[in-house]
Amino acid sequence: MIGILRKALEALPSRLLGGPVSLRGAERVTNNILRSGLQVAIKKAGLDGFRLHDCRRSWATSLAMAGVPLRAIQKLGGWRLPEIAKRYAAVIPASKERAARALDRIFSPTPATSPQQEASGH
Repeated sequence: MIGILRKALEALPSRLLGGPVSLRGAERVTNNILRSGLQVAIKKAGLDGFRLHDCRRSWATSLAMAGVPLRAIQKLGGWRLPEIAKRYAAVIPASKERAARALDRIFSPTPATSPQQEASGH
């Protein structure tokens, strides 16, 4: 699946060079066409204040929550500085809680090393 996505993304012209975002048949889909279509969808969905840029934050946060290293998120997002990637890859409280539970599992005494067993000689 990743190979398919990579191939598709690499085939797209760079938006930084003013090229199209993608192709729809023979029609070029520019940033302006994409944005106007998104605005229609946002209005229909009643998502006041939503911006295309919000997708970028959601993308980076989802990757961070899935355990993708910040350096990889930085490279994939095209950010030069890790501080910028950190701003986008926000960690939500639920993921902090999952991390704390994982640490509890890692550092909780195993039955063979629990202090109660050592005191009783088992």
